[in-house]
Amino acid sequence: MNKDATVGSSGFVEDAAIEYYNLGKKLVPQINGFLSTLENKFGKRLKSVLQKQGDEKCRYYDEKDKKNEGLYGFGFCESPKKKWNPGFFVGFHLDVEAKYWRAVETDNWLVEPIAKNKSPDFSLIVVFDAKYCPKYPNNAFYKNFKDDIRSIIKTTKFKWDIYDIAKNSGDQSECHPIHLRVPMQDMFTGTETIDKQADRFFEYIEDIVPKITALTSLQKMKEKFR
Repeated sequence: MNKDATVGSSGFVEDAAIEYYNLGKKLVPQINGFLSTLENKFGKRLKSVLQKQGDEKCRYYDEKDKKNEGLYGFGFCESPKKKWNPGFFVGFHLDVEAKYWRAVETDNWLVEPIAKNKSPDFSLIVVFDAKYCPKYPNNAFYKNFKDDIRSIIKTTKFKWDIYDIAKNSGDQSECHPIHLRVPMQDMFTGTETIDKQADRFFEYIEDIVPKITALTSLQKMKEKFR
């Protein structure tokens, strides 16, 4: 048994809650407990990864936000005006539930998890403000940015799947064009305590976020869309 499995929603994420997340409601409070642990206990480490190069870390969505779109995690974007030109979301994507919650909405993420209904994704998502959505697809720096990301994930410690809406048809929002993701269950494999889950979270983001935010193609694109 996982050592922290009896602590309920205090931060530990249970295997069973992940595996059966689309059938029950245990996972959402556990994820929010985990995110609160990251902020309260590991805030300095979190800030060191997400607030570099003038970016501003902001809590993204949780269960209290009716428009959370199945996202639970953190957003970071350019300060001081919080421009998503682009910004990034890092966290958990429970889009199977989001499809039911927001079936009539047009700005939907609608990206099926890698493991389908067996596990949500842990994701790093590129996010553009709506006013930039019509502009970025034909931007040369954006094309270079995508190529650079593909090169980066070939060198990272962990294997990331890349979802590019340009190569998929459907109702996905153009404002969220790139998802780097791994099944949440795979990410937490072998973690038996809250602290170990937190360490695993940081291992993932520290391995990739600094490499992406340091890209020249990203900085050039941000300058174009300021």
